[in-house]
Amino acid sequence: MKREKNNNINNNLSKMSKIPVNQRNFALKINSLCQLDELDDLEGIKRIDLSHNNITKLDCWEKLENFEEINLSFNQISDISPLLALKNMKILFINRNKIHMNLIEQFKEKRPDVKFYIDHVIKNGKRYYNINKINNDLIKNDLPGIALGRMSNFDEIEGLGNYDNLFGLFIRGLKSFAGIEDLTNLKTLIVLEGEFTTISGLENLKNLEVLVLEHPYEVCRLENLQNLNKLRHFILGGYFENEGFLLEKIEGLENLSLLEILEMPFCSLEKIEGLERLENLKMLYLPFNYISKIQGLGNLKSLEYLNIGSNKISKIEGLNKLHNLIELYLDHNILKKIENLENLKNLKILHLNNNKITKIEGLNSLQNLKILNMEENQIRIIENLKSLKSLEILNLRNNKIEIIQGLEDLRNLKTLILDSNEISRIDGLKKLSCLEVLFLDSNKITKIQGLKDLRNLKQLSLGFNKIMKIENLQDLPYLEKIWLNHNKLLNFNVKNH
Repeated sequence: MKREKNNNINNNLSKMSKIPVNQRNFALKINSLCQLDELDDLEGIKRIDLSHNNITKLDCWEKLENFEEINLSFNQISDISPLLALKNMKILFINRNKIHMNLIEQFKEKRPDVKFYIDHVIKNGKRYYNINKINNDLIKNDLPGIALGRMSNFDEIEGLGNYDNLFGLFIRGLKSFAGIEDLTNLKTLIVLEGEFTTISGLENLKNLEVLVLEHPYEVCRLENLQNLNKLRHFILGGYFENEGFLLEKIEGLENLSLLEILEMPFCSLEKIEGLERLENLKMLYLPFNYISKIQGLGNLKSLEYLNIGSNKISKIEGLNKLHNLIELYLDHNILKKIENLENLKNLKILHLNNNKITKIEGLNSLQNLKILNMEENQIRIIENLKSLKSLEILNLRNNKIEIIQGLEDLRNLKTLILDSNEISRIDGLKKLSCLEVLFLDSNKITKIQGLKDLRNLKQLSLGFNKIMKIENLQDLPYLEKIWLNHNKLLNFNVKNH
């Protein structure tokens, strides 16, 4: 759906009020701005996004020395020389403008410190985009980074061998890694929708720190990564619709001892393996696979984030040595019981939603837990939460709960979500003095009551119930929003309530 332009923004910035000094980010993208006047009022801004406007000139910019990151993509700019005066500028996005290649070369010569992102240029009167080849005829300056992804579809890489300082490359639709072996100083490589079937040609990229191979059409084996011993972040992921994407197993990562983040969603993985030597791994993201058992994680002592949601796991196990784990996602599996979490004493976020759990249990040791999500299970009774003194968010939406109980010890609870249950009476909330958000939609509630002690309540949602009267709200001084849609109200009278 096409986004509508914001008609509340004038076509210039000349009448803008002074921006608060503590405001550092400013976004005015997708408007109709065509000129920028009196920019002194933006002196506190460090990052500004003016993409998708009609800007043609950059007058008055020399005064804005505080700007560090500027996005001017999708405008009508032909001259970027006024930006040379911005001594603190570090990043510049100018995709889809009318800038001649000669001006870009001059700019880069004078400001080699700026990371420069452009997806097409004008050369010899022609506009270069939808590019399928990188070569010296198009790019002749010493670029530290090239982002040619969104507007491009590459068959091959050639002509970049002389760019010794190239640190980043972002490409879409690459069919082969041939020609990339000379980019030995490359630190970041991002390839979207690649059509390669094997990972090869990366052996010389020994300085690579970030490797993203997102949505490749088909990769059957992890290989030729053993020399990337500086790699810290590796993403390999497929399409949800692409049933042909099959990765046989996790392998070839043994030498990546510095790896901190590993993401492999939609890879048809059946087993967690090959991770034993990744002792520095902090984040492991493996949702949307076919994993049936939690195993192979015992050596990951640094792991802080683990996501194995949307798999085929039937039992919680194999986590007892992950003492530093902070976030755990086991949602959308086939779990029936909460167990074997007693060693995860640093856990703060636990997602167990969309399983087949019938009882709240096995959580007593999680005294640092702040967020517990058990939405869409088969729970009937709220119980065994007494030890969760730090809990701030509890989500029990879409279960089989009939009575609100067992919450009296959750003195720090701020958000309670109990939508889509079988609750007929609002009760059991007296001790929740910190509660700010309460959702009780789609239950069997007939009367607004039991809320008088919730002095800090800000949002109350009671839609899709059987309430006939608005009442008992007078003791909620901070209440900002209330939803009562789809009830049986006979009149609208909130006076003294």
